[in-house]
Amino acid sequence: MPQAMALLESTREIYPDIEFYVLITDATSRKQPLLESAQVLLPTDLDIDPEWLADMQSYYDPVEFATSLKPFLLSTLLTPSVSTVTFLDPDILLFSELTQGFAAAKISGIALSPHRLTPAELKGKKSGELSFLKYGVFNLGYICVGQLGRPMLEWWGARLRWFCTRFPNDVIFTDQKWMDLIPALFTFSVIRNFGYDVAPWNINERKLFLNDNKLFAANDELVFIHFSQMSSGLAAGNKTEHWKDALQGAPEYADSLKLISKITDDYSEKLVAFGKIIDANSAITMNKRISSVPSFHHRQRLIARSLGIPPKKRFISDNSLKHFGGILKALERSATLNGLRSGLESDLSKMYQRLRSFFHR
Repeated sequence: MPQAMALLESTREIYPDIEFYVLITDATSRKQPLLESAQVLLPTDLDIDPEWLADMQSYYDPVEFATSLKPFLLSTLLTPSVSTVTFLDPDILLFSELTQGFAAAKISGIALSPHRLTPAELKGKKSGELSFLKYGVFNLGYICVGQLGRPMLEWWGARLRWFCTRFPNDVIFTDQKWMDLIPALFTFSVIRNFGYDVAPWNINERKLFLNDNKLFAANDELVFIHFSQMSSGLAAGNKTEHWKDALQGAPEYADSLKLISKITDDYSEKLVAFGKIIDANSAITMNKRISSVPSFHHRQRLIARSLGIPPKKRFISDNSLKHFGGILKALERSATLNGLRSGLESDLSKMYQRLRSFFHR
């Protein structure tokens, strides 16, 4: 909520009259007094089959559930009278107009922003490009869609109904990795603007500076900063090393680091202040009813029933889940356990094929 309030405040400074919606996945009421200039939506307000929604709440964790609703949120708001709808993650601050994205989405139907616009330095396992291959070329903290983007939203929503997870060996990563298929399947636009989505994964290609009281990233005016993976700590008043680690003490970025650090400190103070207001406001209604470690196998059974896909063999029995449910569900998301299972499955399959070939000679 503090992040949503900060984003709303920064947006209102640039767009006083634009329609602004906040989807709260765990609220029990639309009446949120701290979001007076926005319209609050609940998952039940979205254009989504109630059965789908109930299933998704049962097998996704909070992050997966929130990201799985993105195409349904966009399609709900993209009424025939609306030219574009823009989604922004709550851990974003807006600094200038989103004009380029609006224009691109009107023409092509979809506007996306890549994680980077220039090649990253190759540094072995820590290379940013390797993480983009794993988590997606485009960052889905931002997406803008127009009327021509409706077929994509329908396609995306149907897939996120089942496949919006972040298990260690998944070939997908929540809602984001699916966008790698967009260039092959749909007409779209790439926002090649250094001012869009300034974040730790690209700060070393986007030096920040002030010119005539305007903030710039490289040669483009700063549009928004994405405080990904750090806003929760900032909301607790903690300092972050994300920017410093990303720039690795390079002297040519000293001024840029000083500027982004000042912006981040101010953002942290704002989040802390909003948090105190929330704590003091009894009218805020929340109900944490989304399981933090839902069962992987529950989802697999539903997929098998609905799509006819055979579920994977279970490592964990129903009886075991009754006694050690919390621990065993967490182990389903263990990188070590999943890596061992994947490796064994691959090796045993190869061994079986070789033995079969040998005895059929």
